[in-house]
Amino acid sequence: MRAESSPAARTYDTILRFGGAVILAASVVVIAVRHRLVALGRVPQLGSRAPRDRRLP
Repeated sequence: MRAESSPAARTYDTILRFGGAVILAASVVVIAVRHRLVALGRVPQLGSRAPRDRRLP
């Protein structure tokens, strides 16, 4: 059972949850945009499947 928390603690918890959701959403957007740019050939592919002969800018 959870003890009653103060309004300040509930507000702080809400702010932390909102911040976490914003960071998660931003991460998904960054990954999606990066994937699209690689598919279009506008940025080089990174990671273990990247060609070894090309130099990165």
